[in-house]
Amino acid sequence: MLAPGGRLVYSTCSILPAENEEVVTRLLAVEPQMGRATMPKGRALAPGVLDCRVGVQLLPGAEAGTDGFYYACLEKTTAGT
Repeated sequence: MLAPGGRLVYSTCSILPAENEEVVTRLLAVEPQMGRATMPKGRALAPGVLDCRVGVQLLPGAEAGTDGFYYACLEKTTAGT
C-alpha cells in the first residue's frame, strides 16, 4: 500500500533472527519493488548497534543500556503491479 518512495519501518523488541532480519529478508525476496532505505547523512545510531544483513540490532545490556531491539527501514522503489 506504499506509494513509490514511501517508507516502512519494521521493528521488534526481539533478538531472534527468525523474528527480525529473516522476516525482512523473506519480504524483500517476494516484493521486488521494496529495498533497504539508506540512513540520512548525519544521523547517529544508538551506541553499540550491530549491523545485520538487513536492519540493525541492539542487544540487551549493550552500550545503549536498552533491552533487545531490532529495526529495518524499507522503501518502495517502483510503482509495482
